[in-house]
Amino acid sequence: MVFLRGFLRLASGQGENLSHSSGEWFAIDGKSIKGTVQGYSQAYQNFVSVVSVYSHQRGFVVALKQFENKQHSEIKVVQTLLAALGLQDVVFTFDALHAQEKLCS
Repeated sequence: MVFLRGFLRLASGQGENLSHSSGEWFAIDGKSIKGTVQGYSQAYQNFVSVVSVYSHQRGFVVALKQFENKQHSEIKVVQTLLAALGLQDVVFTFDALHAQEKLCS
């Protein structure tokens, strides 16, 4: 039932400023959808990717953003998504792409 309430809330556009518990853990990761690759023979290919924000405590994805790699970078999409969610006093886990010194300040 918790999943259904959370899903209906997100689907209705009420996912921004997500209510959360202090110390809650969120995993953020990007995935490329390789079946969407355009320009196989080119050095720089375009494809669709998604970034998801997964709540460890809730057990489901609380936010998802789709983008094309030629138009946006995963780093910028994650920054925009986090700003829109307005999460504070929580723990985030990221992959190595986001462990750059200039992004951690």
